[in-house]
Amino acid sequence: VVGSAGNTGAIADGVSIHHNDISDAYMWGGRFANCTGDCWFHSDGIQLFAERSHTGSSLRNVSIYNNYIHGDWGEHVTSWIYPSGNLNGPLLIYNNILTASGPTTYPTNGFIYVLDQSYTPNSVKIYNNTIVTWIRKGSGISFTGTNGEIRNNLILAGSASISVPFSGSTLAVSNK
Repeated sequence: VVGSAGNTGAIADGVSIHHNDISDAYMWGGRFANCTGDCWFHSDGIQLFAERSHTGSSLRNVSIYNNYIHGDWGEHVTSWIYPSGNLNGPLLIYNNILTASGPTTYPTNGFIYVLDQSYTPNSVKIYNNTIVTWIRKGSGISFTGTNGEIRNNLILAGSASISVPFSGSTLAVSNK
């Protein structure tokens, strides 16, 4: 599932992605023909973006919930759930079940990877998700942004349960 507000002034408002069974994208793995640079197909379960380079574009009132994303995703996976760019709140990610079963399947940036460049206070809330993998790579949840909440998630994943790679992030984390 891919969606974007990719042009100048484009706004995706009131987006809900829910009750989906998404699996086994390994068959789309591989490289683009006649390409130089980053030429890999990226198999992401749900990807939404509003590019900062497009003035005024944003994602608003986005909910991603009750999805089951699982199976063999092959290699070159960014994330199972990957919203990025101008996330002008709220962005709610909750009640999802995310698992991996392929021999080399793991998300490079986290099962849930939020790249929030909007700088909107408390615009991202990640609650009540279950994340399970047996491969010791990747993160359960990775948050890059300025404000967010991660609460009550069950994570049995990779090398880090929650990763906050941006030193300017303000994050509330709790198991309550």
